[in-house]
Amino acid sequence: MISQNQRNKVLIITVLFVFLSMGLWTSSWFEINGRGTYIEGIEREPSIVVEYTIDSSQESISVSLENATPLLQYWRNREIISNQEMTDEDQQETNVENSLTEEESSTLDVIRTLITIIIFFIGLSIVESVRKSSRIWNRVSIVVWFILGLSILFQVPMSAIDDFGLSQDGESSTGGFDSASNDEVSIDQFAHHSSNSGIDLEFFNLNFYYSSQGYDLGLLSEEDRQQVIDNPPIIGEKGYESFIKFDAEMKAGPGTVIYWWLSIGILIFYWNRSLKTDSSDGNLDS
Repeated sequence: MISQNQRNKVLIITVLFVFLSMGLWTSSWFEINGRGTYIEGIEREPSIVVEYTIDSSQESISVSLENATPLLQYWRNREIISNQEMTDEDQQETNVENSLTEEESSTLDVIRTLITIIIFFIGLSIVESVRKSSRIWNRVSIVVWFILGLSILFQVPMSAIDDFGLSQDGESSTGGFDSASNDEVSIDQFAHHSSNSGIDLEFFNLNFYYSSQGYDLGLLSEEDRQQVIDNPPIIGEKGYESFIKFDAEMKAGPGTVIYWWLSIGILIFYWNRSLKTDSSDGNLDS
C-alpha cells in the first residue's frame, strides 16, 4: 500500500509528464532548409530552394526556384531515356524493388513509432520511480530520456534526409531536390555519373552535403549517346554540352520540440534530486 502523499505525487508527476509529452508530440520537430545549384551545364546557375518542416504526423515541403527559366528549359528540352534496352531479368528485379518500396513504411514513420514507444516507457519509468520512491526506476527514466533526445536530434533528420533522397545511393541525380518539384532526373539517365555526400555536426544542427556530375543523355540525340557512353568527352568535344554538375547543401535544426524535451528532463532531474533529499529515510530502492 502506498500512502496518500505518494498517490498525490504520482498524480502530479503524471499530469505534468502528460502535459509535457503532448507539447513535445504536437510541436515542430525539425526544420530543414536546403539549396541545390546547377553549377555547370545550365546557364545562370539556377537553384532549387527547399524548406522542409517535420512534426509528429507529416512533412511539409515548400519548393522555390531561383533563375528558374534556364532550369525549366532544361527540364522541358531534355528527352527521357526509355529502358527498352534493359534485359527481362533487370526488369523483373526493378519491378520487385518497386513493389517492396511501395509496401515499406518510410524511415520517418518508423522513427515516429519508435519515439512513441520511448515516450511511453519514460512515462512508465517516472511513475514507477515516484510510486516506489525508486532510484533504479529514476535512473532508467534518465537513460531513456537521453535516448529520446538522440532519436529526435539525430534519427529524425537522418531519416528525413534518407526519405528525401540526399545520398549517394539515391535514384535522383540531384539527391532528391528535383523530385520535390516532380521533375526528377534519375541517375540512370546519365553516363559516367558520380556523386558524393557528407554530413557534419554543428551544435544541435546537422549539415548535409551532396554533389553529383555526369553527362545527361537526355540532352543528346540518339545517335550521339553511345559515343558519350563509351568515352566521356572533354571540353570542346562533341557531347560535352550534356555535362551537368550539381551541388547541394541542407541545414537541419530542431524546432520547438527541443524545449519540451528539455522540460521533461528538468522534471526527471527534479525528482531525482527529491529522491536524494529523502534518502536519509532509508526507504528508497538502491
